[in-house]
Amino acid sequence: MMRALVLNLPDPDGQNVIKDLYNGAWCRGARIGGTAFPPLPLLYALSVLKPLVQECSFIDAVQEGRTLASLIPDLALVDLLVCHSSEYTISDDLQGLATFKQARPSLRVFLFGNVLKGTAQGAVQTGVVDAFCLQDPEEILPAWVGELRSKPAEQIVLDGLVTRNNPTPNPAKPVDLDRLPIPDRLPLLGRSYPNLMARSKNWTTMLTSRGCLFRCAFCNTPGYYAGTYRMRSIEQVTEELHDLAELGYREIFFRDDLFRAGRLEEFCDAVMALPFPLSFVVNLRTELLTEKRIHIMAQAGCHTMKFGVESGDDTLLKRLDKPSTAQVLETFALCRRYGIKTHAHFMIGLPGETKEQMQRTLRFLETLDPFTFSLGQFTPHPGSRLYEELSAKQTLPQGPWKEALSGNVSAVSDEELRSLLQQAYLRFYGNPRRWWRIAREVGKPLALANAGRRLLQQRLRRGP
Repeated sequence: MMRALVLNLPDPDGQNVIKDLYNGAWCRGARIGGTAFPPLPLLYALSVLKPLVQECSFIDAVQEGRTLASLIPDLALVDLLVCHSSEYTISDDLQGLATFKQARPSLRVFLFGNVLKGTAQGAVQTGVVDAFCLQDPEEILPAWVGELRSKPAEQIVLDGLVTRNNPTPNPAKPVDLDRLPIPDRLPLLGRSYPNLMARSKNWTTMLTSRGCLFRCAFCNTPGYYAGTYRMRSIEQVTEELHDLAELGYREIFFRDDLFRAGRLEEFCDAVMALPFPLSFVVNLRTELLTEKRIHIMAQAGCHTMKFGVESGDDTLLKRLDKPSTAQVLETFALCRRYGIKTHAHFMIGLPGETKEQMQRTLRFLETLDPFTFSLGQFTPHPGSRLYEELSAKQTLPQGPWKEALSGNVSAVSDEELRSLLQQAYLRFYGNPRRWWRIAREVGKPLALANAGRRLLQQRLRRGP
């Protein structure tokens, strides 16, 4: 019987990398208040792997602040290593895995995450990775482990899995989410994941769906899920909520890319029928929300909604396939009416975006006045429509796929772009009225003050 380790790989520079979404990490470093999330995809992997091996352990090296060198003793008796990666972190992840392979050459490495097929092929060709899963890993991983008992790793051929002898695998059938086990969260008990949006200490994350119905031009999620959108049955969702309650969790961050599209009322009815109170956070599109839906979400315990607003320029929003500024303003006003906090994410630096369009976004941020916001430099996510467009025009930035090194494709200089990013954070989070409002509502004034100080220092020091 094999002994396995499911590992959340650390960043070599100690950055706070969050890889709790199946499409991997969208950025690294400067998170508001050092925000962290449990690595849910790895917990799913842990759940399907445990029955198949003699021993299966779990280490969240990011949360524990572990270095690569400190992890080598943990590999002494491990035969199989399972990790999660992304296009942004793959170069760093391969560096760490090479260190592990050098220390333990017999180690078999299974990697999964949202990367381009060529990236997965390159990872396998290095010899550091034995198999790279390009799709949902929960059925592919057990199949690979089963084959590994009788075949060399390089000879295994499975749909959705890049190996040495199968560099261009056929697509695997999407997983039926209701067939998956409830993720094993026992390794999380006693761990602290700081998050200023959380209203209680006992919170965790959960998925009720995978994929997205929409096709935002900058997003690579639809490509990773082959254009599918799958929801778990409400029966299985409520079963998991009961399990979480038994573990002491009363607050859930639903990490769906698009939460329960078209089925919000069904979910809220089920939550209000639970024998215990629940509060939660969701990620949604404004055009999916009516006043009635917002009202019932508030009644069910939703305290925060997160929206990808992206821009304050309607021309750019149309190009991105995002709702108009009028639609966004209406939805945010309804959320305030029913006591739901809002988080708005924006980006500047889109291909050809002018300084006036960027300033329009900053003005719209002031008008919108969300509870919290984040702003990033546009990055052409590999696999997205804008990535393909820039690639076809041969204007795609070159270099490692790390957010700060992705290049500037806008119509303004690097200095102007950096200045506008800093200006937005200073103006919003440096406003005493907003600061007091957030501190009062969140109830963590000291943590918030330290978070703001770190965030502003990072932005001023590192730029976009």
